[in-house]
Amino acid sequence: MSVFKERISSKNLEGQLIDTHTHSGGMDLSNFFNGRYPSNQDILDLNEKRIRNGVGFQIVYPMQTSIYYDITTYWKLREFLPSGYSEYPFQLENRYLLLQIRYFSLERMLPFVGFSLQDKVIEQESDILRLAKDYSIYGLKYHTKIDQKSADKVDKESDFVEIAKHLNIPITFHTEQKGVSSAISVLELASRYPEVRFCAAHFGGFSADFFRELDKYPYDNLYFDTCPLLPRCHYLSNNRSSELLDLDYENPRSILKYFAEHYPDRVLWGTDSPWTNYGPLDEYHKNLSEFGYCQEVEIIKTSGYHEMMTQNTIRYLFGGE
Repeated sequence: MSVFKERISSKNLEGQLIDTHTHSGGMDLSNFFNGRYPSNQDILDLNEKRIRNGVGFQIVYPMQTSIYYDITTYWKLREFLPSGYSEYPFQLENRYLLLQIRYFSLERMLPFVGFSLQDKVIEQESDILRLAKDYSIYGLKYHTKIDQKSADKVDKESDFVEIAKHLNIPITFHTEQKGVSSAISVLELASRYPEVRFCAAHFGGFSADFFRELDKYPYDNLYFDTCPLLPRCHYLSNNRSSELLDLDYENPRSILKYFAEHYPDRVLWGTDSPWTNYGPLDEYHKNLSEFGYCQEVEIIKTSGYHEMMTQNTIRYLFGGE
């Protein structure tokens, strides 16, 4: 017997503060092997942050790395070799996330499932379609940097865009300024599928080239999120580049204001929890005290952009439903 649970409707999200970018489900091995802290977050930890800070809903992704891969080999040699712990990438991570949300009746958690292009793509596609029959899935997540493949490879090497179209769900991509994580690749992919919704996470890497192209972009299917605002601004204020937008990164509120006013129909609010306060261990205490979840929430609540971003998120999640 099917245990399918009907998705929350767009009406449930009206007037709510929605965090569009969080993670849970165990340890993220990339953080662990790179000496960054924190490297783990359970679904109940995340839900407690939501409750304590008055956030209505959270979009939740599995942690970034999949135990399908031998992570030690990957981080040392950048080789993708099976670990033997699961049959294909994100087999266990996606199920764990969906089962935890169901087991604890966390209706305010909106799960996205992860995928990889490195191996067993057909098996992953079939599995996501099976999961969608039994669980409420709100989107897909692809981490370009972990997978070492750009967003514009997704439709060439898989059917995940067609799956998103079939299920009427969006796809979020990790983005940075350049390389495999270039936000331009997300724009190129999105331009081929104006009927599918896409998000270039992390401000599109603050890439000047990306936003120059976005200014001319003719479709309404491409969004970007603001996470994590405080640690990213702190980092970029000390690591400026000609490839970045010329903004005052020492003033995070002005950054949020700039994007909300220039891209009022495309910007989504998110925190990237637990990466709201991530950092090398020698910087952790400063990050924890100044760049935590509560500080990210406080900025959006006092910004005046809460309702606008809620409407953007509803469109991103549901399109024209």
